[in-house]
Amino acid sequence: SCMFNLRIYGHIGPETVTKAHKALAHRLPGQRLVVTLASQGGDIDAAMTLGRMFRAARAHTEVKQGTTCISACMLVFASGVVRHAFDEDTPGTKTTKIGIHRPALAAVPQQTDMTALKKAMDEAVRRMRAYAAEMNVSDRLIDDMLIIPPETIRWLSDSERDAYGLGYVDPVFAEAVVIDGAKKYGITPAEYRERDKRARAECDVITFDEAFGFLDGERSRCATDIISGNR
Repeated sequence: SCMFNLRIYGHIGPETVTKAHKALAHRLPGQRLVVTLASQGGDIDAAMTLGRMFRAARAHTEVKQGTTCISACMLVFASGVVRHAFDEDTPGTKTTKIGIHRPALAAVPQQTDMTALKKAMDEAVRRMRAYAAEMNVSDRLIDDMLIIPPETIRWLSDSERDAYGLGYVDPVFAEAVVIDGAKKYGITPAEYRERDKRARAECDVITFDEAFGFLDGERSRCATDIISGNR
């Protein structure tokens, strides 16, 4: 198969990281990693470890219809260079739900006075902000998570996900694809964008990768001819 599918369901913790490492050992060179998520959350540090692992592998993340991805799970979802959330407004169809709230501390300090708790929370927030920056996600997402109590969930709309930087394609990844393509064909990034736009408008026969929006995937003969300047 051209894709390696990894499914993460349920609570996210250190054991999830261990299982993911073992699973990825079976991934073949060149296989695209697609991570399917359905989780109520868990340990934010484990989630960020998973996210960094998946970002290094240029993974796609997805949340399927009728499932949820909350809090720590959302941090893993953010790691995808391409992110699929299958929302539909068709009556009777279950929609995807991606939600945020303030994460609970995984390790409660021995001293539980306000000063110790604040120090622990501040450190957790610092780690999440650093992670958000790595994933090209808005720092405002972390701010908004912090004001929502752990027992409450704020469900994100499509437009909210886009505003936070959790949209379909990571912008840095999209730019990297353009630059790599321009170098491959010996043209400027601007020329590559114009030819790619023309290919998507004119080519009737498309590949599986093109149909599913894999920016760095296999292109059709028609698209290749246009981008290379042969058509």
